[in-house]
Amino acid sequence: TDQQLDALLAEADRILAVFQSLLRIANIEKGRRHQPFVRVDLPTLLRDVMELYEPLAEEKQITLRHHI
Repeated sequence: TDQQLDALLAEADRILAVFQSLLRIANIEKGRRHQPFVRVDLPTLLRDVMELYEPLAEEKQITLRHHI
């Protein structure tokens, strides 16, 4: 369905973002930082992480809470 396709594309985007972050970290550790650091909106990042892991936490009967 369209809804499933949208969910799969969103997950692929998240995986790609994680992979790019890991590559960036590896390059920084090797002293090959090509891009300057950028500001990160931590509240938005935290909300995204919570949204990503909430279903898994619920399956394991874990409650995730945050306070921004």
